[in-house]
Amino acid sequence: MKIIDAKKEYSGKLKELFETSFGKNYMSRGRIERYIAGGTPFKMAVEGEALMGAILFIPATAAEIEEHIKMDRETILGMCGGKPALICKCACTYARYQGEGIAKKILEECMKEVEKQGYGAVFTTLWEYNGGVPAEKMFVDLRFQRDVKLNMPWYEDENYICSECGGRCRCNGIVYYKII
Repeated sequence: MKIIDAKKEYSGKLKELFETSFGKNYMSRGRIERYIAGGTPFKMAVEGEALMGAILFIPATAAEIEEHIKMDRETILGMCGGKPALICKCACTYARYQGEGIAKKILEECMKEVEKQGYGAVFTTLWEYNGGVPAEKMFVDLRFQRDVKLNMPWYEDENYICSECGGRCRCNGIVYYKII
């Protein structure tokens, strides 16, 4: 297995991974390609030509973070310490690879890049399922802090068809952050 920067030729496979993990219309191929070209950490695990998993970080302003995770602007700006912020947009592996530590290895590589590029903080909203947060241990092991619970944070996206809900997403999320 190798951890590499996401590549345009994998954009179709990445779209398939994201839709398998999160649901239909989670992210368009064009948007994936724009993120690949964008220069923020977007890494994937591959074995030969096979995609195993991926993690994407996107740049975010304090206003965008405030809107998506309902944290007040002054707190966000203080956490970032005058530096830019990122949102971990998605972190996933195909089900057949879950439990092997692949996503954690990808996240570790992304976080090295985050530190090297000089970001102030990273924020993410993790999916809550049956009262637990499947990805929590991976983020907490890398010293992310748990924050607030959000009720149905993905519901507003009318085009997104959640893999669990079978329609508009009614899942809850938990906010995590890490000050760099």
